[in-house]
Amino acid sequence: MLLRNLENDVVQSAGKGVTNIITAPGVAFDKFKAQAESTLSGKVDLDGLKMMNSGELLKTTIAKREELLGHLVLSRTINNISGEAGLGKSTITMAICAAIATAGKFLKWEAKTPSRVLYVDGEMLLSDLKTRIKKMCHQMDVNQKLLFMENLIFLNGEFCADGLPSLLTQEGQTLIELKLLESKAKVIVLDNLTSLLPDCDSADTVAMKAFLQWLKNLRYAGYTVITINHMTKSGARCGSVVLDTYNDMTIDLTAEVRNKEKTGNTRFTFAKSRHLSASQKRDFIYRYDDDESGQTFTLV
Repeated sequence: MLLRNLENDVVQSAGKGVTNIITAPGVAFDKFKAQAESTLSGKVDLDGLKMMNSGELLKTTIAKREELLGHLVLSRTINNISGEAGLGKSTITMAICAAIATAGKFLKWEAKTPSRVLYVDGEMLLSDLKTRIKKMCHQMDVNQKLLFMENLIFLNGEFCADGLPSLLTQEGQTLIELKLLESKAKVIVLDNLTSLLPDCDSADTVAMKAFLQWLKNLRYAGYTVITINHMTKSGARCGSVVLDTYNDMTIDLTAEVRNKEKTGNTRFTFAKSRHLSASQKRDFIYRYDDDESGQTFTLV
């Protein structure tokens, strides 16, 4: 630590009354600056990395986050949807994406304008994906279908002979960044963490922190990220304990149980929500129905 190495020198040269670096900030800064700049040269943008006091920050014009689907999905956020197998994590996420892509509605929320979505699917077969897409657009009008076909873009592992590369690797992350630019999407969905991070387990906190740093960099670049993760039957999210570190919102889907019996409905819980008010983040129950006429989500 450079400051610690300089402390004795600073205290001795500053004179009476100086017991540590904090009591001699001017002397410490002068002595420290040259060494620090030498260490950071070419590694950190010192000119761009500025400090602001509260007054300066309040006077600074900063773009507000855009509502992509009401207050549920905002621009420049990292979001996670977790749930047990079979609860419809991918189904509800695709419905959310369809609403974003078509300026449509989903349960309580509505998109004001259409936004393009890149859906990275590391699990489903293309035949199953095609079936889901057909069901999703059954109840759309002509204009919605056109927006849906144009704005909801899929990148599926079956497109690649060797599958999608792990998103823990530089190759995997660079591929996704390239496809984001090609697609001109605002939102990216990673479905799901187990399939897209195949070489990582709950003990790989170092590897996961690097992956989360990449997600944070995507957010800094202006993208909205939605990840999908599995939960165990006991309600624990799969994977490393650090997964939720940078999430702006984490949603848990659990089966509704009454009198020790599952009702067929699903509980929607905001486990983490940085931008929501108390009333906006209340749990609710919904029911999902799927038949020849399409799919529907209904508040219970």
